Parts: sequence; structure tokens; C-alpha cells
Amino acid sequence: FISKLSIALKEANETEYWFELSKAIAEYSVEQINAMLEKCNVLKVILISSIRTAKELKNEKVKKCNFCSFISEAIHGFIFS
Repeated sequence: FISKLSIALKEANETEYWFELSKAIAEYSVEQINAMLEKCNVLKVILISSIRTAKELKNEKVKKCNFCSFISEAIHGFIFS
């Protein structure tokens, strides 16, 4: 999931580049390009936030799994010692 979001963010960065390039060559009106750039930036903020949240949740799961494994081993050692 994080990998897919990261790819989407790279694509959004590339899209932003092409919008800026279009503005430079005046292919579209500046207003149209600025509107598209604004939408692109909103999308990038959403993607970055989603990636951070997913990474934090992944790290929390790992911590919980490590703690659960520790407890499980401690209980197993207590019972079978």
C-alpha cells in the first residue's frame, strides 16, 4: 500500500513538472494551468499525509507484534520451565 502511494506521489510530482512546462510554453492559459497545479498540490498533500499515516500504523503494528511476541515467549518460558 505504501509503495503504491509512493508511486502515485512520484506521478503527481511529474504531473506538476509538466504543468509548469506547459505554462512556460503557453500551451494553455495561465489560469487553467494554475487551477490544475492547485489540484495537483492538494493531491500531493493528501498522498504525503496518507503515506505518513500508513508508515506510522505499520510501525505501531511492528511494535505491538514485537511486544506480543515477547509476552508470548515469557509466558511460554514460565509455563514450561
